Amino acid sequence: MLKKGNSLALNGIALEKIIVTGYKALQLIYFFTAGKDEVKAWTIQLGSKAPKAAGAIHTDFEKGFIMAEVMKFDDFKEEGSEAATKSSLDSLQLQVVLVSKELDELDEHS
Repeated sequence: MLKKGNSLALNGIALEKIIVTGYKALQLIYFFTAGKDEVKAWTIQLGSKAPKAAGAIHTDFEKGFIMAEVMKFDDFKEEGSEAATKSSLDSLQLQVVLVSKELDELDEHS
């Protein structure tokens, strides 16, 4: 077991490198969902379509998938708000392939 102060203990940079390397080796990416009160990260297989990504959140979301609105974080940061970003981007539907570090808003039917 690694203890604090042990030369083998991982610092933040080393841990980040291990995680990034692991994600690449396993061909995984992550995406974010954001609401008014929270932001969550979700892990999916590289190349997953939006319905499969919705299923990572809840299986019912994949079954009842209608569409996903996807925005790149860099666009969101540049525009300054979700509304401004949405007004400058088209809504992508059904077969969108998610790319790591994207913000995703998923809709499902009842």
